Amino acid sequence: MIGAVFRDPGHLEVGEVEMPEIGPAQVLVKVGANTVCGTDLRILRGEKTREIGRGIVPGHEVAGYLTEVGRNVRGYETGVIESGRVATERMVMHCFPLADAGKDTENIRRR
Repeated sequence: MIGAVFRDPGHLEVGEVEMPEIGPAQVLVKVGANTVCGTDLRILRGEKTREIGRGIVPGHEVAGYLTEVGRNVRGYETGVIESGRVATERMVMHCFPLADAGKDTENIRRR
């Protein structure tokens, strides 16, 4: 798949990236549209470094379709427009469920 990979401040490289494998509580979204937000720009300028490493694909404001659903996910399925269309404000950048992360993030706090 194609992704814009953060290499260093000021250096974003567009190219092939490995397709992620999902876990039992995750879904895979084929992005149909996305946008750049202020946080993405802060990352690119090197102003935001917490939880940001070289080689990440930044971005969290996307809309798309579910292409794969983990075995423990309920209420969503692929190939069904009503349950398969998604829009998100926050995608966890490291491809793991927040509950499994065991830590707070900048804008999400575990309960």
